[in-house]
Amino acid sequence: MIEIDLSADLRPLLNRLQNAQRQIPFVIASSLTKTAVKVKPEIRKEMERVFDRPTRYTTNSIFVKPANKKDENPAARVWLKDDQESALSTRQFTGAGLASEYLWPEIGGGTRPFKRFEIRLRNAGLLPPGMFVVPGKGAKLDRYGNLDLGQLVAVLSKLGTIREATAAASNRRKRNAKYVAAQYFVSRGERLHRGVWQRLPGRRLMPVYLFVDRVSYRRIFEFDRVAKETALRILPGEFEAAIDAALRAGE
Repeated sequence: MIEIDLSADLRPLLNRLQNAQRQIPFVIASSLTKTAVKVKPEIRKEMERVFDRPTRYTTNSIFVKPANKKDENPAARVWLKDDQESALSTRQFTGAGLASEYLWPEIGGGTRPFKRFEIRLRNAGLLPPGMFVVPGKGAKLDRYGNLDLGQLVAVLSKLGTIREATAAASNRRKRNAKYVAAQYFVSRGERLHRGVWQRLPGRRLMPVYLFVDRVSYRRIFEFDRVAKETALRILPGEFEAAIDAALRAGE
């Protein structure tokens, strides 16, 4: 998260408003808010640069909280939404969660929060505590590189972690029908690697999702750097423009 304030030492410019003191709160709040609005698209460009085909759900997750002229120290905020409505109804039980949660490891590095379907598997006693799910050889990915929703819903349904009615509603499209008849089971690590496996013709077995002890991410999304550099570049101009507007209004 970045909060844009007057730390750029722009207060001396306020001397121009000596005869219009009442305009100062407006000038500060207006310039900070307009700067934050212009920071937002630069963050989005950085997303599109570092991520491979980010979803619209992800690229639309940036929000701006305007500065309030009534605050003692006004500040505009640029961050990731933490109250997004689900892009799909099935995201309620399969999704990665809020953008502010699943993007944080890309910003700060380290591990990621548990995804909602992992919590379902754990609550059903299928995923051991503290373990994560990663794609296996048989996992299908969508065009964004995420787990294919149709296959994931079918797996969760077969393993009894979601209601059949909900799963059926999510598999109406023909492209998901192939997953409904597949046979999935969970290996607890005795003979096969821990995870979800699929039985194929000819007694063949395919790992779909593997259970691992940890998932680590390196920092690739430089949210703070891009936001701060953009803000410091834009804020002086917005500040002077707000002062000029206030002076014209007082003439």
